[in-house]
Amino acid sequence: MKIIQQVACALFVLILAASGFSQTAVTADLRGTVKDPNGAVIQNATITVRDEARNFERSAQSNGSGYYTLLSLPPGNYTLTVEAKGFAKHVARNVGLTVGQAADYPVTLQLPTAETEVTVTGEPLLVETAKTSTSTTIGQQRIDNLPINGRNYVNFSLTNSQVQRDVAPSIGAAPTSGLNFGGQRARSNAVNVDGMDAVDNSVNGIRSTLSQEGVQEFQIITNGYEAEYGRASGGVVNIITKSGTNDFHGSAFGYLRNRKFQAQNPFTNTPDPAYTRVQAGLAFGGKLKKDSTFYFFSFETTRRQETGFSTIGANNFGLVPLTNAASFGLPAGSLVTPAQATFLAGAPPSGNPLFPVFAGYAQLAAGGSGVALLGTPGALTALGFFPTSGSPLPASFHNLLSQVGNYPVSEATDVYSLRLDHKFSGSNSVMIRGALSPSDVTGIQVNAQNQDFGQNAFSRTSTQNYHDGSIGVQDTWILGSNKINEARYQYSRRGLLYNFSRGPGGGDVAVNIPGVAFFGREPFSFVNRVEQRHQISDNFSLIKGRHSFKFGADINHLPVTADFTVNFGGIYNFGELGASSLATAFGVINAPSFSAVQAYGLGIPQVFIQGVGNPHDSFSMNTLGFFAQDSWRVRNNLTFNYGVRYDYELSPVFPAVNALSQAAQDALNITQGIPRDNNNIAPRVGLAWDPKGDGKTVIRSSYGMFYDHPLLALAFDSDVADGSQAPQFILFGGSPCNAGSSPSPINLNATNTFQGSLGNANCTPAGFATGLNYQSAQQRFNATPNAPSLFTNQAYLGAGVPLISQPFGFPTGKNFQYGYAEQAGLSIEHDMGHELAVSATYNFTGGHHINRPINVNPANPKALIENWERANAAGQNFSTPLSVAT
Repeated sequence: MKIIQQVACALFVLILAASGFSQTAVTADLRGTVKDPNGAVIQNATITVRDEARNFERSAQSNGSGYYTLLSLPPGNYTLTVEAKGFAKHVARNVGLTVGQAADYPVTLQLPTAETEVTVTGEPLLVETAKTSTSTTIGQQRIDNLPINGRNYVNFSLTNSQVQRDVAPSIGAAPTSGLNFGGQRARSNAVNVDGMDAVDNSVNGIRSTLSQEGVQEFQIITNGYEAEYGRASGGVVNIITKSGTNDFHGSAFGYLRNRKFQAQNPFTNTPDPAYTRVQAGLAFGGKLKKDSTFYFFSFETTRRQETGFSTIGANNFGLVPLTNAASFGLPAGSLVTPAQATFLAGAPPSGNPLFPVFAGYAQLAAGGSGVALLGTPGALTALGFFPTSGSPLPASFHNLLSQVGNYPVSEATDVYSLRLDHKFSGSNSVMIRGALSPSDVTGIQVNAQNQDFGQNAFSRTSTQNYHDGSIGVQDTWILGSNKINEARYQYSRRGLLYNFSRGPGGGDVAVNIPGVAFFGREPFSFVNRVEQRHQISDNFSLIKGRHSFKFGADINHLPVTADFTVNFGGIYNFGELGASSLATAFGVINAPSFSAVQAYGLGIPQVFIQGVGNPHDSFSMNTLGFFAQDSWRVRNNLTFNYGVRYDYELSPVFPAVNALSQAAQDALNITQGIPRDNNNIAPRVGLAWDPKGDGKTVIRSSYGMFYDHPLLALAFDSDVADGSQAPQFILFGGSPCNAGSSPSPINLNATNTFQGSLGNANCTPAGFATGLNYQSAQQRFNATPNAPSLFTNQAYLGAGVPLISQPFGFPTGKNFQYGYAEQAGLSIEHDMGHELAVSATYNFTGGHHINRPINVNPANPKALIENWERANAAGQNFSTPLSVAT
């Protein structure tokens, strides 16, 4: 691999010394050979393409091999004219060029006759004999006519069999692009609008772009793309917006979906659920000044008032009536699991010595079911207390029946876009495009906790409000007949507030009961962030003989300011509970386990996770990208594309909070921020061969290296959740404190936190819970940002917090390297005629250094016991190794 990169580096220098190249992300190339009727090449023929509607014209001359090239042509329909002395003028109308296309248009000139002009209709250029990448273009006809749900035109990418829908868990605060290219992650793609980056770098998703009415076409590149494309190891999506013409054109549309005239959702559990969706908009364009200044405006609005469906309560929470409840002193209708009902049906008679064990088990099983379904804080009956400890239910406790039912979903999103094109002269033009998209959405369902959709209650949904805006400028300068320069600048700003549900209980502690119900505050809320982008790029093209050299540079400055209270609301996970874990005697009688629902009512969680402290951070990322490439027409039927790209990111890095943290980071080989990777040299080569030289068949092969770029959330999490500023901590199950308990720091567990008893005098030492800012009524520690806590700023080190409960963070490995993919492809494509082409393609993608989370500091039982023994030998007298303080 090092040899390949060294060769690529040398190639980079050689090409830069030779000349330059172009950026074709938003344009097309047209090339071909001019011949006479006998097949001999014609040199010095003049080839002109013209778009009458926009008064666009470009010319070139065929060289000594009869070969011509026209670079960086805006996508559109052209009239192609070829003239040469001694031959009839050749005119081809409706020659369509699409974004990213490397089109071949060979021309055979006829001898002059009475007709001095030969006019033909341009046939679709289906086979690109000079292209080596694997791509698909979604043109205007398909955008206008193919059905699409929700008018998200990017989903047309799925018409390509090599693109799959992303099925990774949905994280509302961090959506992906939604598309998998070649098995790569959906956060590894590049999305460009008019050649300018449209990626939300904080999460590597897609920013709000523009209305479908404003899209002219877009290209999907799945494999083997040229060196001009960077910061992606998956695929590339190039979106081209519509421009105005000399003629005024406009359209308006409206779509209405309503419960009165459409089928009811088959998953609804209520009659006639609310459902209204309106999508409407308009688009129009024309000239401000004929032949020189054009405009195009588009607008689209979405309004939704719909119903979100919940399956909570299905199958009566997996509970059935206990038929012999009275024999255990339980009221009729008491609920247990089917396994428990069968087990208790075989209980011994009341005089049997084991009967009290069966009765105690039945009372816990039914009591757990009752409190889980009907528990009410403040109630003076058994439904107001946890059966395992007698502790009263905290105010934030929600019974499961209160979570049953559907919930409202709403959306108000607008998308505005305005494009202006001005032609200063035949050699210089400028494009300016602005876009704005405000949006507010409620009732968002996520499955980041691996829940199935439908298991979320209204309180577990989330809301999102954003304002996404951008303005971009492109200047195109034609320097003679063989040189073109394109310069671009973009400023964009995305302000986003992702928050928990506005419904009842939306801000309360989260509860996860897998397979049954998920309710309470969405763990990834809230997120309040602003990401800005200043992007400058310049690309230069030069045609020299049979070579089309290209080079360019792309610079981005990305300031980010964010507050992210990850897990600040707290999360309890409940699961099946072994009967013997509550009483050894239950194991003697082989009693069935308590279900996760009953564990909730018993107040025995498996684990509790929370974050506290200061969730704020501000930093910048600067990216530098340089590429060099050449498309070499070795022969008229053989093209060799080769190039190299170098990307370097001045990623944010942060110092350790103090010497102790630095020592720990050195010992564990971790750091804060994103370590900089300075050897991301990516060579790319490709070969395209037209075996018969007739433009009907092409065999392609390609290989390249493609570097990914990490999402900025990685830098944020590693800096803020560093175990000090906004630490995360985890508490495990444990026994509940009761009247006979003695205060001890070891009682800092998930059970006592959930039951609201952590601050009781018989549970933890005086002042311990207060120092941790525990709030019993909320079943968690103070979730307010910047609230004081012994968990923050490493104060826990001297506060007697058990080692097992001390905070953790999300650091980055010092050996972190940017992920990259090796891509290779082999394909054959043939034009069958009648506007039909068929192809067979093999694509290979191999991912390397794919980022993943690992536990760099797993528990070391041997060291824990040794430390405990040393502490006791020194007279500390700790009863358990988990209580040893640092």
